[in-house]
Amino acid sequence: MRMNAFQSLILSLLFIPAVLNGQSRCLVIVEEVKTPPMFGFPAKTRKATTWLKNGDLRRDEGERSRTLLALSSGEAWLVNHRDSTVVPLSEATLQGLSMFGVGLFGLPVDAVTGRPSVPDKLFRKTGRVQAIGGRKAEEVEVRIPAPAGTVNPPQAPVLWIGTDGTPRMTEYLAVLKRLLGSAAADYEPLFEQLQRLKGYPLRIQAAVLGQELTQTLLSADSARADASVFRLPDGYRRGSTKAVP
Repeated sequence: MRMNAFQSLILSLLFIPAVLNGQSRCLVIVEEVKTPPMFGFPAKTRKATTWLKNGDLRRDEGERSRTLLALSSGEAWLVNHRDSTVVPLSEATLQGLSMFGVGLFGLPVDAVTGRPSVPDKLFRKTGRVQAIGGRKAEEVEVRIPAPAGTVNPPQAPVLWIGTDGTPRMTEYLAVLKRLLGSAAADYEPLFEQLQRLKGYPLRIQAAVLGQELTQTLLSADSARADASVFRLPDGYRRGSTKAVP
């Protein structure tokens, strides 16, 4: 069936939002991370923005001073905006940078295999609730058994899980799994228990060297993003892998 000029115009208008400037829908997560003074560095509060779409991930940290790109093609890059350099990352290096996310749960690691040990019934709902960013959240404790003979066990992490179903735990896990790559398989028992919590962690509180670190969700929305979001910026030079922290 042939279309007349008017029908062709209507059809093209319907497709313009999807193709304009190469834009498409992706998940955009904005978080606030507060770190205590550590290793001679002062306490810091920074925002982190993560884009996730079809296996492509971008994370901007520190007012766009640094960007992490983990692409569905298998490539991973650290982009330093202050000196306009890009540094390729191996999967092992990407996992090392990403390990901090799962490290917040304080899981013990097997000394022989190097794999995390995930206890059964890792999470316990306390019944306490509070509002975070206008959303209702319920407190969930992370229950890590202390080794025998431990006098002062470390403070257990606490999750505040959103109860309204938006966003979902599925989105949180998608980010963790993408960053961990092949190592994600070692954390499946953790992911299975997190999935049962259903809601997104609106806040995570954990102790680092005896001081509290918090990660708070500011927003999580489906938004249109230009295809350039997941590309290396033009004009940047290749930097040294020694610059990777």
